[in-house]
Amino acid sequence: MRSPAQALAEWVVSRITRPRQEYRRYVFNDPEKLKSRIRPGDVVLVDGDQRVSQVVKYLTMSPWSHSAIFVGSRFLRDAAQRAETRRQFGPESRYLIVEALVDRGVVVSPLVKYIDFNIRVCRPHGLTREQIETVLDEAAARLGFHYDRRNILDLFRYLLPMRLVPMRLREDALHFGSGKDTETICSSFLA
Repeated sequence: MRSPAQALAEWVVSRITRPRQEYRRYVFNDPEKLKSRIRPGDVVLVDGDQRVSQVVKYLTMSPWSHSAIFVGSRFLRDAAQRAETRRQFGPESRYLIVEALVDRGVVVSPLVKYIDFNIRVCRPHGLTREQIETVLDEAAARLGFHYDRRNILDLFRYLLPMRLVPMRLREDALHFGSGKDTETICSSFLA
């Protein structure tokens, strides 16, 4: 049975993850060109279409509200996993990203999920192949983690006028997240 706090959190998440009324695309992405150029370890930045995306962009002063890491078909090593991923994503299972979603936690998704969004691909420079492998292994280790929903509440605190925030909360204003090892957000996931 859900606690009142869990029920409230789920209600808030259902509200903030609704699509915005307007979404403006600046770039039209070519899926074949994207697939031919992206490499494991590349970071995919997304201008999301959810209500929470606007808040994240405002508070971070960034045009991007979400991030993911491209892993390709790296997780398809064992036969059962390969079959399940192919069943779920079809031919797109060769082009996978790992991302942290508010409503589902850390998951694998097809790259083309964001093809109709404003996106930017950032390639890390100066990393060796072994270092990129370490990053990808860390991404794999995070699969199944929950999204750190407390971080959302921390971010929304900054939308309130300071006089409305109790003094005891002002002192903790720079503390983000729950601090639990099994919870993450998309930006800390890549950090």
